[in-house]
Amino acid sequence: MIGVRLRLAAILATAAAAAAIGCDKCEACAPDPICSYQLSLEGFGMIATGGNLAELVLAPTGCKWAFRGDVDWVTVEPGTEGEPNGNGNGTVVIKVAPNAGPRRVGTATIAFRKIQVDQAGTDGAGPCTFSVIPVNAAFGAGGGRGGVSVLASAADCGWYADKGSSAEDWVVGLNTPSRRAGSAFIPYTVNAGGGAGPPLPRVGEIFIRNSANAIAATHTITQ
Repeated sequence: MIGVRLRLAAILATAAAAAAIGCDKCEACAPDPICSYQLSLEGFGMIATGGNLAELVLAPTGCKWAFRGDVDWVTVEPGTEGEPNGNGNGTVVIKVAPNAGPRRVGTATIAFRKIQVDQAGTDGAGPCTFSVIPVNAAFGAGGGRGGVSVLASAADCGWYADKGSSAEDWVVGLNTPSRRAGSAFIPYTVNAGGGAGPPLPRVGEIFIRNSANAIAATHTITQ
């Protein structure tokens, strides 16, 4: 009896939490622990005139998910594949309205993920751009500490650092969160030659990827 009461209390608490944040369905609030979801896009840039973009969701059969636009200029509608209510694999269409003002950034929620939409404005300000200083860095055989400054065009421009496979074993200590926004400095360490990694001379790269996971800038390391 105690177990039944505890279970009932948990169900009521979940329902109350869903109502508090405005979820229409419980599956829209939190994913089932046994379900996993993969999206074809984590974010994208859009021109000022707006447009549509398809998003593919991969999920096991029976795993439900929901979708919605989080701002009034981004809407999400069912695609041509999968069930329209989000169950298993499926597609949705993200529709971005024309922008008559300055650059703007919004999100859509699809399968429990926030998809960033970066839309250019009519004032000429386009989606986020990134650069690195320095572009190249050289180290001797003994290695050493280094770093790269990432310069973003706006404080809300999202990015992350990705070490290329060529630098996998000998460029270490790339301490950066999975996602960042705005400009920042990234330190790293280059190991001495003769240890892990390819023999000297060698070249490695650190990629700065934007919210759409595309390479936006590259820092090249030679040793």
